[in-house]
Parts: sequence; C-alpha cells; structure tokens
Amino acid sequence: MTEPRGQALAAVLPDGRVLVAGGNEDNTRGTAELYDPTNGTWTTTGAMTAWRAGPLSAIVLRDGRVLVAGGFTASQSSAEIYDPSNSTWTATASMGAGRADNQSAVLLPDGRVLIVGGSPSSADVYDPATATWTATSPMVETFIDLVVLNVMPDGTVLSVAGGGSRGAALATAERFDPATGTWSDLGPLAQTRYVRSTSLLPDGTVLVVSSATTAAGGKAGAELYQP
Repeated sequence: MTEPRGQALAAVLPDGRVLVAGGNEDNTRGTAELYDPTNGTWTTTGAMTAWRAGPLSAIVLRDGRVLVAGGFTASQSSAEIYDPSNSTWTATASMGAGRADNQSAVLLPDGRVLIVGGSPSSADVYDPATATWTATSPMVETFIDLVVLNVMPDGTVLSVAGGGSRGAALATAERFDPATGTWSDLGPLAQTRYVRSTSLLPDGTVLVVSSATTAAGGKAGAELYQP
C-alpha cells in the first residue's frame, strides 16, 4: 500500500476494487486508498472527513457508496460516506451513540444499515434515503465486547453476543426485527462462549464458533442455531 495501516477498515466495492481507509499511524488516520486487482496497483482517494482507526464499520450500500461509522475518531459517533464515482468522502449525520469498541454492522434487506456495539445495549439504523440515524429499542443484553450479526432468510437479524459483558463470557442470542425496530430474546446458547464468528449456512441454520477456553468461563468449540 502507499502507507502502513494498522487497525484500518476494508470494503470490497461493486466493481471489484478494495477500499482501505484509516489506520492508527499519524499520517494515515484520515486517508484512504484503493486496490485495483486488474493491475495490482494502489491509488489514494480524497481525504476522509475525520481520522479513524480501531474497530469501526464499513458497509457497501445498494448504490455502491460506502458508509463508514465510528471507530477511534475525533468524534466516535460520527459517520461519513465514500463515493467511488468521484473518490470523495462526505460527512453524514452522526449516530445516536459513540461506537469505538467492537462494533458490528449489517446491510438490511431494505437497504438500511443496522449498527450495534460500543455503547451498551444500544443500536442505530441508518437510512441512506434520508441520510439519518434512528435508535432502535434497547437490546436485551448489556454488553461491552464483540457482537456478531447475521441477516436471516426472513429479513430479521440474529445477534450473538461474543462475550465480555461485565468481564464474563456470555450465552446470549437475540433477534432484531427491522419492521418494528425491536429486539427479542432467543434464549441462551448451549454454553457460555467467547464467540468469534458466525456463518449463515445454506439451509438457514447458523454456525456459531468460539475461541479457546478462557478463565472467565468461555468455551471453545461450536454449535448450531436452528431458527
């Protein structure tokens, strides 16, 4: 790349290029660049509106633009849009809460974006049609660590808490309904876990994978959620 980038974000654009933005080095925190796989080269974009590093979200919208939100920034609730048609960044409305730690975001079937994490039990939905954020109802679990999201075949979102709430592993799962903006408890996982990833399988089940056993009680291994 043109610059070293620790704790940067990456997003694959519709045309196959890769956007890499931000970083924790002083000279890269507000910059971004594009990788073109057709010729194996990197080119810089326009400057970001805020420096960003650490856990942050980058979601490719339906129109090909990229929503970037949160991270360790001058304003952790701020967000901006990258437009690949002219390689520019534009500030958009700020989230309802700062989200600098272990956030997660997904593109909803209707084109809006759900983002959680960083602020205990809160979540926001971004509507690119109006460039506004709307707070959802509070989540069931109060967490301070990773939350992993999957959009289910019925359009709802499965949230599995990845551990760290009050310093302990979790066994928490809940579902977000985009139509009502509400969360509902799905009952506990088979055991407490420090979940690191989830994958939606072709039959609609979700594979939940956790990291190694920890002193806080999290278990290694995997299990399946069957809606």
